[in-house]
Amino acid sequence: FIATRRAEGNALDVRLGVPIQFLSPVDGAVEAVATDGRRFRARRVVLALAVPQALRLLEPIEIRVTGGRELIQRLAAVDCLPCLTVAAGYDLRVPVPPWDIDFPRDTTILHSISHDSGKRRNPEQRVFVYQARPHYSRAFLNAPEGVWVADVLWEAGEVLGSWAARPAWTYGHCWSWARLHANDPGLGDSTWVNVDGGGSIGLCGD
Repeated sequence: FIATRRAEGNALDVRLGVPIQFLSPVDGAVEAVATDGRRFRARRVVLALAVPQALRLLEPIEIRVTGGRELIQRLAAVDCLPCLTVAAGYDLRVPVPPWDIDFPRDTTILHSISHDSGKRRNPEQRVFVYQARPHYSRAFLNAPEGVWVADVLWEAGEVLGSWAARPAWTYGHCWSWARLHANDPGLGDSTWVNVDGGGSIGLCGD
C-alpha cells in the first residue's frame, strides 16, 4: 500500500511501503491507520486498490459510509480475474518486434506480449512481459512459480521463436486481481462516498 498526505504548499508527502491496517472516519476527515500505529489524515482518501483490497478496508466501516451496504454489495459482486505474469530479459541481438503489445489469438496460455524495453531510449537488454490468460492463471494460481513460468516461456517460444523460451533472466509475478471480467459492469467511473464526520472516500481501482 502507499499512504500519502498533503504537505505545506502544493507538494505531496508520499510514504512508500506503509501497510494500512484500517480506515477510521474522524471529524471532517478520514484517517488511514498503519500497522505500526502511524496515522495519516485527509478530508478525501482515495483507495487506488484492487476490489478485494478495497473491500477489506471498507467492510469494517460499512455502517459509517453513506450507502455503505449497497456499496459493499456492489464491490462483492465484481468478478476479478487473476493474471500470472513473466518478465523476461534477452540479449539485444534479439529482433525488435514491429509492435509495442501483441495479443496472440491461437494460444492457450498467453493473453498478451509487451515489448517492455521499447519504453526506454537506450535499453541494455531486450525485455518482454508475458501475461497469461485468465483461465490458465486461475488454474495455476497456487502452483509453484517455476511451473507456470516454464509454461509461459514455452508458449512464448512457440509464438515468437525458440529464442523466447531461453531468456537470460525471468521475474514471475502472481497478480491475483489483475482485471475485471469482460462482462462485469463493475463500478463504472470512479466512485466517491461520504463518511460520518464529513470526510469522503474515493474508489478508482488499481
